[in-house]
Amino acid sequence: ILLAAMFILSVGAIPSFASSLKSPMSPKNDFEEVTPPMDMVLLYGGADHRKDFTQEEIDAYVKYTNRDGKESWLFDGFLLLEIFDLTNNIAYTYGYRKGGLLLPSALQKDWQKVLNYYLGENGMLDKIERSIKEGIKELGKPSKRQIYIGIPEPIIHLIGDDKISATKYWGFANGRMLDFSDEAQRFEACKWYIKQARKMFKNRKYKHLELAGFYWVAEDSNTTHDLIKTTGEYLKSQGLAHVWIPYFMASGYDKWICTTFPNIYFLFL
Repeated sequence: ILLAAMFILSVGAIPSFASSLKSPMSPKNDFEEVTPPMDMVLLYGGADHRKDFTQEEIDAYVKYTNRDGKESWLFDGFLLLEIFDLTNNIAYTYGYRKGGLLLPSALQKDWQKVLNYYLGENGMLDKIERSIKEGIKELGKPSKRQIYIGIPEPIIHLIGDDKISATKYWGFANGRMLDFSDEAQRFEACKWYIKQARKMFKNRKYKHLELAGFYWVAEDSNTTHDLIKTTGEYLKSQGLAHVWIPYFMASGYDKWICTTFPNIYFLFL
């Protein structure tokens, strides 16, 4: 499914995935000595219409048994994301529909619910950590597995294509109700989410996982053009990677080397 996707990483303290592959599309950089994840898997979760991942299902992503019965480690990178919830009729990024109608935008409580699914007790990361702990008994201690968490899109209107629907609908940050008609306040929502995720991750005290970066859920730049750049710069200032996977020929995919998305690199999966 991902063969046609493009893996994009804005870099600062953490280098480009593409840099180590000597891609002719990659600008020269000084970070080629750092090793990124070799194999990353995207795991969708957090919406009520999806079944929860069982421990056994997570185990199958962490370690692998071949036909001869020999076990080995499998994925060393995990990207957790959600795009919509068809039970509660909300979208985490612009453009998804149900019954022909655009889904209403997710609220702050919905963003928090996704984080709880990833980082709460017995959440996805607890299960990954548990699986690694069990695998160590047979396979020895692996490198820390890198975790990337999807940032929902702060959609401008409550109903994305209804220009008269509310822009003050999402929730509170920094003591005020955010108004998404203001680009700076959309960015505040992103920062709130990033800080919440980092705080929750730190509190879990994982021994075998590291929070390496965040993933931009919106798959084109039509509604998040400047936010991709602003959020990427913020993440770089925090020593975190910023990952984006646009769909094939999505708006913005060709802006990797211009001022729109500076320091962005491509890796074809």
